[in-house]
Amino acid sequence: MSDVSTAQINCLVVVPSQITPHSRFRALETIASLFGLSLPKTER
Repeated sequence: MSDVSTAQINCLVVVPSQITPHSRFRALETIASLFGLSLPKTER
């Protein structure tokens, strides 16, 4: 499980400049979800 989260985070960190701000925010949402956290603006 930790391997999967690490792999995803690694991919998101390796290519941060090739993704749009919106996609970057989505990436943050994914990371937050992996850590069981919730972003303030994520509440829909």
